[in-house]
Amino acid sequence: TYTFLRDFEQYLREKGNADNTIAKHMKQLRILVNEAINQGYMHADAYPFRN
Repeated sequence: TYTFLRDFEQYLREKGNADNTIAKHMKQLRILVNEAINQGYMHADAYPFRN
C-alpha cells in the first residue's frame, strides 16, 4: 500500500540512505509489485506507485 511505501522511505531516510539509494530500493519494489499484478497475486487497483 501507499502507506507502506511512505513508511519504508522514511525508514530508509532515518538510516541515512541517500536519495539515489532510496530510489533504487523503490524501483526494485515497483518491479516486484508489477510482477505480482502480472501473476495475479495482486489487483491492479491496489497499485501503490500511482501517486
